[in-house]
Amino acid sequence: MPSPGLKLKLISATLITIGAIAATVHFPWVFTSRRNIRQVVGELHQQSFLSAQHDVAEVLDNTTAVQHMIDSSLKSGLVNLDSPAAQSQLYLNLLSGYDSIAAIKIGFANGDFLGVQRLSNDRYRVERYQWDGTLGEQGAPNSDLANRQTQRRQQAAVFEAAQTWPEAERPTHITQTVVFNNADNTWQVISETEDQGNIYAPLQPDYKA
Repeated sequence: MPSPGLKLKLISATLITIGAIAATVHFPWVFTSRRNIRQVVGELHQQSFLSAQHDVAEVLDNTTAVQHMIDSSLKSGLVNLDSPAAQSQLYLNLLSGYDSIAAIKIGFANGDFLGVQRLSNDRYRVERYQWDGTLGEQGAPNSDLANRQTQRRQQAAVFEAAQTWPEAERPTHITQTVVFNNADNTWQVISETEDQGNIYAPLQPDYKA
């Protein structure tokens, strides 16, 4: 019968053997697993980067295309610059055709503003701030309208600091919610509000940029 000392030695040898085998299997497995995880994470990061790069490129390409179409439509006279209805319809058609673009905005030197924004897949907001009788109208030199517009530009600096306009010198603000009517292929206004606004286009970040 083996002595207790011999038993202890046998048990120790067995444990050392099992430990060596476990270490031989475990550590390479851990190393390989970590390397594989790093490789998978790296590939996922690369795929995410390429996907984001593609999405950004698509947005920029679409934005450039929309800008070109708007510019061509206005310069060719296809759409009148002073017609908010015609411009709104053009912008709505463009937004409905380019899902990656959320809004189209245009500002005028006299302070007017016209913008169209996507609210959902089938609803859009048309928003207009109009200071003068005709959208984007510029007064002839030395005319009453030109003098008012000059004063307006001077007040703009005060407005930018105080964020308030005199009650008598504020634009008409019209907001419409529209949907596309598939029955007759036209844009339908489902709600409209009108009040006094405080937007002066040349002060807006988009206009400044």
